[in-house]
Amino acid sequence: MRKMEKRSLKAAIINGSAYAPVCAVAEATGAGLTVEGKKIIMSETNTTTAANGGHKTIAELQIDRKKITGAIDQRKLNSTDLEANAIPLFEAYKQVVDKKKTEIATLQQLTEIDAKITVLLK
Repeated sequence: MRKMEKRSLKAAIINGSAYAPVCAVAEATGAGLTVEGKKIIMSETNTTTAANGGHKTIAELQIDRKKITGAIDQRKLNSTDLEANAIPLFEAYKQVVDKKKTEIATLQQLTEIDAKITVLLK
């Protein structure tokens, strides 16, 4: 995966389409992320660790612990950011969509009007 120097952790709605920060979503969910040209691929990753089954030194175990702690902290940070920025944006977008559906339901009066016109034309 190619590292980005500065990542955007904000979601956005552009021309009615919702966009999420792919890198942040991948990190928050533990998914793998690869870039092939203009294609971004998220994949499930298996990050299982052996629980005292190996013959590691204390130093190696401490390094493993530090890596896992860092990964946990990063996922907590990303989850907090998603909750603060992306989720409210998507909820706002959902409200807009719900409002449009209500407007469409109100405009469905066309069938009633057409029926009244048909009756009057007879």
